[in-house]
Amino acid sequence: MGCPRHLYLGNTITGPGSLNPDILTRGIGISSSDADYILEPYCDPSQSPCTPVVNQFTNLYRGVYALVSDGTQLTHTLTLDQNNFSGTYRGIYMSAYTNNPVITSNTFNLDLLPSGQIYGLYMSACTGYTVQENDFTGPANGPPLLANSYGIIVNNSGQYANLIYRNDFTGLQYGAASMGENAGNIVNYITNGLVFKCNDFITSKYNIAVFSPSSPAIIGSIQRSQGSCSGSNGPAGNRFYDSAPVIWQLYHDGLSSAAITYYHHSNGAYVPVASKVKSPWVLNNCNIHSDGNTCPKLITKGNGFGYRSAISPSEEMIAAINAYEHQEDSLNAMIDGGNTQKLVSEVNDPKVSSSKLTKDLLAASPYLSDSVLMSSILRNPPMNDNELQQLVLSNSPLDDTTFSLLKTTNAKLADNGAIKDAQEAEASAMDLLQAQIGDLFTWRNYELYQLVNYYVANNESDSAREFLLSKNENTMALPFVFQNGDFKTADNIIASMPETNSDEKNLKDYYSIMLTRAESGNSMDSLTDDQWNEVQKMANKNSIAGYLALNLLDHVKGETYEEDFPPIIEEGTDTAMQRTSKGYSQEKITVDLIPNPAQNQVIITIGNMGTSESIWMEIFDVMGNKFAAIPFGAAQLSYTVNTSMYPPGIYLLNFKSDNQIVTQKKLIVLKK
Repeated sequence: MGCPRHLYLGNTITGPGSLNPDILTRGIGISSSDADYILEPYCDPSQSPCTPVVNQFTNLYRGVYALVSDGTQLTHTLTLDQNNFSGTYRGIYMSAYTNNPVITSNTFNLDLLPSGQIYGLYMSACTGYTVQENDFTGPANGPPLLANSYGIIVNNSGQYANLIYRNDFTGLQYGAASMGENAGNIVNYITNGLVFKCNDFITSKYNIAVFSPSSPAIIGSIQRSQGSCSGSNGPAGNRFYDSAPVIWQLYHDGLSSAAITYYHHSNGAYVPVASKVKSPWVLNNCNIHSDGNTCPKLITKGNGFGYRSAISPSEEMIAAINAYEHQEDSLNAMIDGGNTQKLVSEVNDPKVSSSKLTKDLLAASPYLSDSVLMSSILRNPPMNDNELQQLVLSNSPLDDTTFSLLKTTNAKLADNGAIKDAQEAEASAMDLLQAQIGDLFTWRNYELYQLVNYYVANNESDSAREFLLSKNENTMALPFVFQNGDFKTADNIIASMPETNSDEKNLKDYYSIMLTRAESGNSMDSLTDDQWNEVQKMANKNSIAGYLALNLLDHVKGETYEEDFPPIIEEGTDTAMQRTSKGYSQEKITVDLIPNPAQNQVIITIGNMGTSESIWMEIFDVMGNKFAAIPFGAAQLSYTVNTSMYPPGIYLLNFKSDNQIVTQKKLIVLKK
């Protein structure tokens, strides 16, 4: 259905409820395409107080199946509050909902499936969601902890800040699972993305798990700082109950070496068990006890903005957004003294005296970026040992790459007792600052999503459009611009969208097709043959544009698809089953750089690459300038790069498959 917002109140939808080998005969409670509706309890206005009658989805294959194929319309959002999914294999599947869907206070009691996967909530290419106060419980019958049961799966929500907050997970194989790309960069040293905060995990084997899908091959990612050490509500605040059969409280399939730092309270179930934390997860004890400010309740039944006390909720939310942005700006100004480029240029300027440079660097400490620290270590003429030691101690502990560079260029200094002791600390001041900035960005975006929801619910689309455009949230503003019929502004926004990879290009092309359709006044099924060919090309399961295209083909052409699931983890092991399809081969791709640091040349060798794979390597300097793009394949697994023409410094090597980064390396080029 594609229609204005509908209300579904107090309904009971029941399937046959037998373990029929044909599980599809159980049916779907609500199936929709490009629809906008609310599912919440019915309250008899003649009763005061009334007894809410909730929607019941019982003994079904799917409870709610909701797709979006036209992301330019405001009428595509969902609010699912206080519903009960009982004896249902797959509770809610939603795809390409980017207009702030709300999933709150629902109960999911999963049923045993003869074969295949079951879940409570699955979100593909959705963003801006509010997922809070839900209760996910595994099958009551059959083997305990069914091997393929999931509470929540978040699949490719993209490079956006999103939050899973105050949910309960009980008796599942996987409590909360992230699959694919669920992170991005605010700037080059701070990530944003998916954060799991204030959830309770009880008797689930894998509490929070990060997976990399096998096809397409995408490194699994979430925000690299989970929580921060800024007050009692800063740490991640999840509670883990370490009783059998828990295997991993924090799991990662290991296909990325990028650390995910988990900032936690120091008391009770808030403290993960170190032996149940799998690398690259890293624990950081904030030495903060939980208290009444930890994990505050953000919603109240019967009021979508229940914690709002102001007469004008929109004014309160705007004030909160502005306050978060002000704090972010203040903290960002502390990094490299507020100007990384200026400080790097000063380090690389031989005319600047070592004493003046040391004074300026210490003035910006302990918040120096890796770029500035590495440039300082490589400086020509070099800083003397005393100056460099002051700099290192002021910014310790250094990350592994920076400390490795120090050991390579000045082994004696790196072996200094004071420096070695400082390197043992859990986190540097810079680490804590970056985590705090990431945390502020998460909450800023949370307020932004709530504000947009408020505007939509109150038919204030003009206010939403103006506010989003004022904040340069242009992509989020597009549906409001389309609704206003302002196709010139829409065209300008689309023209300004980046095209740094195939996913971004596909999204831009998709919106261009939608703009052409909207300008002509035609319906979705009236696209030209050329436009349908473009849609076919961009249809995939690794991006928002890909899912929009898949959903359009489903909606108009009847070309259905099945959701993907994380690779099965073999019992008795801590690793995912190896990839056998396109993407990763028998083990994760390995990259060797010999020597590193390099002077005249470096030999780059790729291992564990399948015969059908192709890998592109891109080389960037610290300022983002691309120096080279080199292909690898089955016949070319090694490549020698002539670095004699490269200026001394630090270079980032991106290794891509199907335009997705599968691993990254840092290369250090020394002076000749």
